[in-house]
Amino acid sequence: MYAEGKGVVARGRVVQGFVQVGDKVKVLPLADPALISKLEHLQAPTDPGGSSGADRLSVAIAGDTVELVLANVDPMRVAVGNIVVDPTHLPPIATRAKAKILVMDNLTVPIIRGAQVLFHMHSIDVPAALTKLVALLKPDGTILKERPRALTSGSSAMIELKLSDNTKIVMDKFQECRALGRFVLRRGGDTIAVGVIEEIIL
Repeated sequence: MYAEGKGVVARGRVVQGFVQVGDKVKVLPLADPALISKLEHLQAPTDPGGSSGADRLSVAIAGDTVELVLANVDPMRVAVGNIVVDPTHLPPIATRAKAKILVMDNLTVPIIRGAQVLFHMHSIDVPAALTKLVALLKPDGTILKERPRALTSGSSAMIELKLSDNTKIVMDKFQECRALGRFVLRRGGDTIAVGVIEEIIL
């Protein structure tokens, strides 16, 4: 993102729905209102399904990579990792979540309750802690063992995590929005687990 004239240029991918010039939106997590004053596709748009070429270029739908110019918003309050949304459909903004994770096979140090990790989602990295190891899971998702002491390589588990310093980000249940519901956990530069959010804890 960067400022251009009286607007802020935002580049990204449409993950749900559609967007077009003139739309009123909100920029999360601060929920500042903005107006889309210009839209440009950064690659050939996906098949319009019968729309004319000119009409299709003025609209971006899920899967399109675009550059938007946001008007009527303070550039100092817009940052990498922000989400542009329909004001009538705001996803949760939270610091805590319950999630299902799959631990990497090459894990050398077991994951314990309270472990400090780097939570990576779409384009942001936030320090976080695993506040609870809820259960070890079988391959079919049923519970193998409740409240395990540690998670070892290759295991699947349900956990609770909390972002550090009360940092709030936009996240959602995976079944509601895949892009805002999947994440990676890293430690010491290595990926130690991948996961999906099952529940937002507000």
